[in-house]
Amino acid sequence: KVILISEFNEEKSHFYFAKPKDLELNKSEIERKITKTKSGFSIELSSKTLQKDVFLYSNSKGRFSDNFFDILPNKKVQVHYKTNAEALDDLQIKSFNNFIR
Repeated sequence: KVILISEFNEEKSHFYFAKPKDLELNKSEIERKITKTKSGFSIELSSKTLQKDVFLYSNSKGRFSDNFFDILPNKKVQVHYKTNAEALDDLQIKSFNNFIR
């Protein structure tokens, strides 16, 4: 129920006071907004609840600027996907929340 957020030199770290399996996570949708850029795609993600260990993947060959991160409730996370693909229709998003009972 509590998270400590530490920020130093513009880098944020999240500290939890329980093991991931003991966190009280809720199932909730991760909203996405995908915008085509010159070098690939810009992906904006958000959720109404904490999303733990978010993982992005696609069958398109490319590289995500960040992967395996947390989304805090009602906060936006921006990820860039560098690729030559013309579309990103197959973007899959998983999080630890998907595996709770």
